[in-house]
Amino acid sequence: MMKSKLIFLIIILPFALSFYSCSLNFEKKKEKGIALRNLGEAYLTEGKPTAALKVLLESERNYSRDPFLQNNLGQAYLRKGSFDLAIKHFTKAIELNPNYIPAKNNLGVAYLVKKDWDTAIKCFKEAAGNILYATPSFPLSNIGLAYFNKKEYHMAEKYYKKALAFNPDFTKALWEIGRTYVEMDRISEAIYSFEKAIALSPASSILYLDLANACELAGDTDKALTTYKKVILTSPGSPAAQIAKTKIGNLGFTWN
Repeated sequence: MMKSKLIFLIIILPFALSFYSCSLNFEKKKEKGIALRNLGEAYLTEGKPTAALKVLLESERNYSRDPFLQNNLGQAYLRKGSFDLAIKHFTKAIELNPNYIPAKNNLGVAYLVKKDWDTAIKCFKEAAGNILYATPSFPLSNIGLAYFNKKEYHMAEKYYKKALAFNPDFTKALWEIGRTYVEMDRISEAIYSFEKAIALSPASSILYLDLANACELAGDTDKALTTYKKVILTSPGSPAAQIAKTKIGNLGFTWN
C-alpha cells in the first residue's frame, strides 16, 4: 500500500508542479498586463493615442481578457481614425462584461463617426437604459446627435431635453439643442441655449460663432456683430476667427 502511494505521488507531483508553475506565470502576466493597461490609460488621458496604442497592445499580449483594456484599445483606435478596429475592441469589452456601460456608449460613438446612425442609436439606448449608469446624459445626448444627423429634429430635441433633465449644465447638449432649434427655425430658443452654454464655457469660440449666426438670423445685427468680434478676441488666428471676420464683412463692417 505504501509503495502504491509513493508511485502515485511520483506520477502526480510533476503535474501539480507544472500546474502551479503555469498558474504563477499566468498571474505574473496578468499583473504585467494590468500595469501596462494603466500606463496606456495615462497616455490616452494625455492625448497621446499612438503611445497609448503601443503600450495597450503589449498589455493585450500579456492578458487579453480584460474588458477595461479592450475598451481602452477601442478608444485608442477611435482617436487614430481606425473605426472598424475600435468597434472590434469595444464589442470584445462588452462580451467580456455585458454590464460595462461606458464601452456600450463608446461603441455607439464609433458607429456615430461611421455615420451608421441607426446602429449608434441602438447602442446609446442600451447604455442610457441601464439604471446603474451614473451619467445617462452622455448617451442620451449622443442619441440626440444621431437623430440630428438623420435630420429628425423633433426626435433630436426630445433626447437633448432628456439629457439636460439629468444634467442642466451639460454644455454639449445645450450647444447641440441650440443647433437643432436653428434647423427648426426656432431662433429665440437657439439663442437662449447658446447663451446658457457660453455662460458655462466662456472660452468656446464655436459657441460664440453659433450664437452670432443665430442673432443674425433673428435680425439682431448689433448683437451679431458684437458676438462675431468676441469670436475673434476669444480665438485670434483660429478658423472660427477667420469665419467671424468674413461674417463681419458680409454685414458691411470691417474688423480692426
